[in-house]
Amino acid sequence: MTDKPLLHMAHISKAFPGVQALDDVELTVYPGEILALVGENGAGKSTLMRILNGVYSPDRGEIVWQGRRVEIHSPRDAQALGISMIHQELALIPYLNVGKNIYLGREPEGPLPGTVDWGRLYAQASQQLERLGMKIDPRAPVRHLPLAQQQMVEVAKALSLDARLLVMDEPTSSLTDREVDILFEQMRVLRAQGISIIFISHRLEEVFEIADRVTVLRDGRLVDSRPIAELTTEQIIRMMVGREVTEDADRPSHRQPEVVLEVEDLSAPEAIQGISFRLHRGEILGVAGLVGAGRTELAETIFGLRPASSGVLRLAQGNPGQAAQGTQRPRLAWPDVLALACALVALLAFFLLPWFRFEGAALTGWDLLRSGGSPYTAPAILLLVPAAAVGGLALTLWGVLDRRAGRIPASLAAFAGLVGLLYHALYLVQSSRQPTGQDGLDLLGAGFWVTLLAAVGLVAQRFLPRRAAGHAAQAAVAVPRGFRHPSEAIRHGIGFVPEDRKAAGLFLHMTVATNIIMTLLGRLARWGLIPWRRVDRIAGEFVRRLDIRTPSLQQQVQNLSGGNQQKVVIARWLTLEPRVLILDEPTRGIDVGAKAEIHRLMQQLAGRGVGILMISSELPEIMTVSDRVLVMREGRLAGEFDPRTATQDEVMSAAMGTAGNTGHNGKAT
Repeated sequence: MTDKPLLHMAHISKAFPGVQALDDVELTVYPGEILALVGENGAGKSTLMRILNGVYSPDRGEIVWQGRRVEIHSPRDAQALGISMIHQELALIPYLNVGKNIYLGREPEGPLPGTVDWGRLYAQASQQLERLGMKIDPRAPVRHLPLAQQQMVEVAKALSLDARLLVMDEPTSSLTDREVDILFEQMRVLRAQGISIIFISHRLEEVFEIADRVTVLRDGRLVDSRPIAELTTEQIIRMMVGREVTEDADRPSHRQPEVVLEVEDLSAPEAIQGISFRLHRGEILGVAGLVGAGRTELAETIFGLRPASSGVLRLAQGNPGQAAQGTQRPRLAWPDVLALACALVALLAFFLLPWFRFEGAALTGWDLLRSGGSPYTAPAILLLVPAAAVGGLALTLWGVLDRRAGRIPASLAAFAGLVGLLYHALYLVQSSRQPTGQDGLDLLGAGFWVTLLAAVGLVAQRFLPRRAAGHAAQAAVAVPRGFRHPSEAIRHGIGFVPEDRKAAGLFLHMTVATNIIMTLLGRLARWGLIPWRRVDRIAGEFVRRLDIRTPSLQQQVQNLSGGNQQKVVIARWLTLEPRVLILDEPTRGIDVGAKAEIHRLMQQLAGRGVGILMISSELPEIMTVSDRVLVMREGRLAGEFDPRTATQDEVMSAAMGTAGNTGHNGKAT
């Protein structure tokens, strides 16, 4: 490494609407150096690198490359200078194959003008992949590759540019330990060849393993830049967050005997085979394994994103947020209020209105009841009965479709009584005899039973204790072959935070508030109208609770940092107060401070009775956070461990298939 810098970025500032992303930042990189750029989410790391790569233009400052000032207006300008970047979010085209992605825009020319030498392209792509120790078919479509292999394709693409400076933004976020070792080995080779690397990572253990120097940003400002040998992990964390960050090593376990999710012999084609385990209320169940072991596929199958070929899911019912409080009395449902109102109208009409005629005198139902009945005529009754019957039918259909305990009895009771009214009325119309007082009493009795039965149903709903509305039943529900659609899983109280937040977890062009309450829209809307004040109140509560850094609730999610975007996805599911929460790589791309906050949040949810199924590629996280650890290998369960007594080596051995017989045979308690 020489004293003359390869790159110097001086006084760089950049602002977005409502956010000062960078403020007078300086960055220096020397030839043959691996510089680690670290900071919390939102510190400005990715923004600074996008300025270097020509994606953004700085509001102020200059870039000096190899001793001369340059202006970089596009990624192509950066590549022409010898600067290549691997973004935190993959920039591959999924419907192209591996080779075409690596050499996109730089395809070797064929023998004729305007043609491509495809054989040479695929040969060169294979060479780049072999440099990384990866056996990937360059003709394979990128969309069919696991996320970790897609990440390695990005690395191969960057290396193919023969760059003088390689920027890696979280390149190891989805790689296994073996793939990380291969990448680091290649980075050391590049460093020996005089190539410089800017390495952005939240994994400080990787920073100490590979970096020569560390530059720390906080809140868009430069904190310090020092050789890695002069720093400790605690010092870097303190510079990053401006405070001490600690994890509770002696955290309590909130696991309860009750099982909230039981998976029995669950299989999915070409994904998982014969998976069985139980998730208890308040338990954090970690799922470890190598990339391709079937962990994400298991989560997708449970959530209904992937069809199951066999197996059964059993779910306990009830709101975990209210489990400690026992039962509660539900609110009165408006369909049942309408049922009672309809029945009361029918009864009052018979008693109070002069429907009946006797010797020229108008009589009410009350008059007939006192007199014991007299001959009468009732032409007006035909106007009331059809309306009442249609109303009862509508209420019954609503109750059947809604299927919430307490709503059906009142609706069916009202409808049963109204059918009785209709029967008697039609009997009078079709009868050739003169109506009698007994017919009037029968009609009055039908109206009375309408009211009585509807009232009984409403009283039972209002005063008999049961669990909170919105859940199907209190007993366990068996779902053969799993859910057919995620909406079914959501109705049964399951939430799912996916691994790839941008592709599968966020509506990037919508606001923070809209993203957070998206799963609640159906419940919040009234007659098709959304109460935006209530939306903002709920979203604001979760923004404060998860410390989501956003200038306002109306900020588009795409303008947030990666860590804050992940918090928005988690907040969306927390609004539903799920019984089971599946977290697939919940701390991927999140800084150490935010990671500790997510871990504390998981503990809080477990304390409220939520069962959490956590998938993570970071063994220290799995061993620290989980109450139990399941290990998957090649789509099957390879073992179950107690993190308090097991070691990381034992878990990794089970994941690689080198451990002894665990005795589980694909089943876990």
